[in-house]
Amino acid sequence: MTQIPVKSGMPLLGNVIPFVRDLLHYPIQLYHELGPVYRMAIPTYNPVFVFDGDALRDIFEKQHRWFKKSPDYTTLKITLGNGLLTNDGPTWKPMRQLIQPVVFDLGIQTFIRITTDHITRWTDSMPLEGTIDLHPSIKRLTLSIATEAFFGSSVDQMGINMPQLVDSLNQLGAAKMRFPRHLIPYWVPTPLHIKLRSIIRKMDGEIDRHLANPAPEPGSLLDVFLNHPGLSNREKRDELITFLIAGYETTANAIMCVLALLANHPTIQAQLRDEINAHGLDPATFKSWRHQLPLLFAVIQEALRLYPPAWMMGRQATADLGIGRYDIPKGSNVIVDVYALHRIPDYWSDPNDFKPERFMTPLADKMMYLPFGGGPRVCIGQQMALIELATIIHAVVRQFDIFPAQSTIRPAPMVTLTPGRPLSITLVRR
Repeated sequence: MTQIPVKSGMPLLGNVIPFVRDLLHYPIQLYHELGPVYRMAIPTYNPVFVFDGDALRDIFEKQHRWFKKSPDYTTLKITLGNGLLTNDGPTWKPMRQLIQPVVFDLGIQTFIRITTDHITRWTDSMPLEGTIDLHPSIKRLTLSIATEAFFGSSVDQMGINMPQLVDSLNQLGAAKMRFPRHLIPYWVPTPLHIKLRSIIRKMDGEIDRHLANPAPEPGSLLDVFLNHPGLSNREKRDELITFLIAGYETTANAIMCVLALLANHPTIQAQLRDEINAHGLDPATFKSWRHQLPLLFAVIQEALRLYPPAWMMGRQATADLGIGRYDIPKGSNVIVDVYALHRIPDYWSDPNDFKPERFMTPLADKMMYLPFGGGPRVCIGQQMALIELATIIHAVVRQFDIFPAQSTIRPAPMVTLTPGRPLSITLVRR
């Protein structure tokens, strides 16, 4: 087995300063310097970064039972509770089995109808020509879809400004996860913790209101929970808040990036429009959409490669293990930096370029592309996210020419990867 190289750093601080200064690119720099698996010196944490396909296969598939979520997820648990994303305990599997039919079968037709209705209203509201600030517009669109799909109610009936609260959570959560704030217990009344508690109280109040006065779509997530008497209100709350935040915020970020990329690449946009004009989206055949519209899904996949909303994942080894050709001791914190993984030049040619054609043929190693994670804990909402992305991009490209306005994407590494400055595009109705 190969010994894992360690990046030496400053006394006491190790690699903290260069890492925090450039969270997105410093890991790629160390990849070139140290190879596909290395340890970064960060006090109390010392993470192992993994960019090797065989090692990733062990982490996510072959030896996944010997890994638990890393300490980074403690901050997420503050907000999301013990939902599917953060749950490491014995209730994870039965909860996933309960929810899986909603997101893979029973609820898909309803979700497609809701998404289609909302994007139709959105496109109908657009002027013949105009510049669109994507952040508020797309976030409201995806939040409208999520609230109706999961709660059976309109976003206008929400008693809180959810996009504003989630943006604040993203910023505060990212600050909480970074050294040295992650060392401060949550019960300590720091200004950051006080702000977090205030936001969480508002979100909990909104979820409690929906649980007390439900109006769910048949087959929706809330409907399933209400008809399962064995679930506590806390369990329902944790899953609903997880799906609501993940189901609209990450999808909105992806949609904004796809539209900005298409605005900046008119030739690809024209090719995609030709494909879209030749093939509609029939809800009854959604399982064939990828085959019928390969370029549409390649565009989405390439956007998720360049700007994966779930940009970093962490695991902790619960035993002494071998991953790939490397030994890691029990307790090791393993980081899968998806943003960096998707830009490794040894695997991706021209890694910083937008080239959807790379997804028109099967990948040589699926473990080098992980926008939704992998293995048994792959994101349960993957299919819903791709359906929502495909439905929205299909409608916009079919009805509008998309031109750049302020469409250069500068990603910001918060809890999720989000556009770091406002994005806008100009739409001209066809």
